[in-house]
Amino acid sequence: AVVPHPVAPVAAPGSARCGAVMIARLEGIKRVEDAVRAVQDAAVRVPGLTLDVYGDGPQRGALEALAGEDGTVRFHGFDPSARAALASASVLLLTSRSEAFSLVVAEAMAAGCLPIAYDVPYGPRELIRDGRTGWLVAPGDVAALSEALVRATSTDERVLARMRRDAVNRARTLDERAVRDRWAAVLRRA
Repeated sequence: AVVPHPVAPVAAPGSARCGAVMIARLEGIKRVEDAVRAVQDAAVRVPGLTLDVYGDGPQRGALEALAGEDGTVRFHGFDPSARAALASASVLLLTSRSEAFSLVVAEAMAAGCLPIAYDVPYGPRELIRDGRTGWLVAPGDVAALSEALVRATSTDERVLARMRRDAVNRARTLDERAVRDRWAAVLRRA
C-alpha cells in the first residue's frame, strides 16, 4: 500500500506572485543546473524573471558560478522556513532525476504555487495534472523547461487563478485528515 505524506494548507499571499522557486539539495540527482539554465534562457524573453534556490550541498559553488552575478538566480542556502517562499512564488521548479513522493510539489500546490516538473518516475505525475495544476516536462529537456516557464509567465491571469485553485484543491486531498483516513484503511486491510 502507498500512503502519501500529509500536506498542511498554506495561507494565500498578500501580494501578487512572482518568479520561480526551487527547494532542493544541491546535489547531482536534483539537476539544479537545469533549472538555472532554463531560467537564464527564459529570462531573455521574460525580463525580470528570477529563480530563488533554497538548499545547500556539494554543488553550491559550481551552481553559483553557473548562475553568474546578474541577480537572475539567487541562492539562499539552507533555510528551515523555505516553504514560506511557496506562498509568493509563481512557480516551483523540480528537475530531479527521480522522486519518491514529491512532498515539495504537494506543498507548492497547497500554496497555490504551480509546479513545473520533470516527468520522472513516481512523484510528479501522481500529483500534477499537466496544464491544469502545473506542467510536466520531459526529463532532462532544458529547452522544454524554459518554454514551460515562458508559458507560465504569459498565461492569462484568469487561467492561472483557476489553475492555482485546482492545485490547492488537489493538495487538499492530502491533508492530515485524508492521510490519516488512508492509513486507517490500510491498517484495517492489514
